[in-house]
Amino acid sequence: METAALTTTIRELPSEEWSKLKGIEGFADFIPAAGTARIQVAEQGDKIVGVWVAQLAICAEPVWIAYEHRNRTLGLLLFEALTQMMKEEGIRSFMIHAADDGVGDYLIRLGLKATGWQAFMGKIEQPNI
Repeated sequence: METAALTTTIRELPSEEWSKLKGIEGFADFIPAAGTARIQVAEQGDKIVGVWVAQLAICAEPVWIAYEHRNRTLGLLLFEALTQMMKEEGIRSFMIHAADDGVGDYLIRLGLKATGWQAFMGKIEQPNI
């Protein structure tokens, strides 16, 4: 039995079609908000076989507290004000990088969840302007 080779097409998925992602692993409970992401898909026929999302991610850092005010409530007060501001803006999630275990422990005490993920930084070379 012969099977025809399927051609893979790469294209940007318009936001009107983002609902097609619902049945794909990792997208059952999360579809980015329109205007905050662009999505590339790999398709074979009418089937999506790959997805890569570029999305705006709120990074709640840096934070700095004067040495004489550390280990008090100032960090908590700033955190509460920051999360209230994000809530008012409709932001649903954010991330923070922990530079060391002490910062990680503090973030957990604030109610954040460690992802266990590693952070990687990519750079896009731009022409000189």
